[in-house]
Amino acid sequence: MPNKKYWVCTINGCGVYAHTDINPDYLSSGTTDHGYPANPELIQVQKTREQIKQRARNEVAPTGKKYDEEITKNVLNSVAVGYLDSVSVNHDRHNIICLADLIHEILF
Repeated sequence: MPNKKYWVCTINGCGVYAHTDINPDYLSSGTTDHGYPANPELIQVQKTREQIKQRARNEVAPTGKKYDEEITKNVLNSVAVGYLDSVSVNHDRHNIICLADLIHEILF
């Protein structure tokens, strides 16, 4: 198990990083000043997106169903849902055509 965690700012163009131990006590960081406020909603969205991606790799259920189940399971607040609706996962969800649905539409 590693004894350090490595953090990087997710603001585009910001080069700040930090190292903490597993407690997480601060150890060191880059030389750039950093004053952005924390954004817990964005962290929540990133975790939810990763869970959706993991399920997509391991399950054959429709992507939209997995997306909806993860949103419901994680009980995201309205700000986090706003972030999630604006990211590519939702865009991809609407662009994926399920082959079974397509065959059903052709036959019936």
